[in-house]
Amino acid sequence: MPVRKIDAMKSCLTCKRVFNLSSAHLTSKCRYYEGRIKDLLS
Repeated sequence: MPVRKIDAMKSCLTCKRVFNLSSAHLTSKCRYYEGRIKDLLS
């Protein structure tokens, strides 16, 4: 199931804002969402 662009953006921004990338797991999750956004925009 593809991640919708707005969901991916919200998830990544929320992750960055709330956790400030303090966890390696969350950092990798943000990178995953950023990659999905790039895929959806290309």
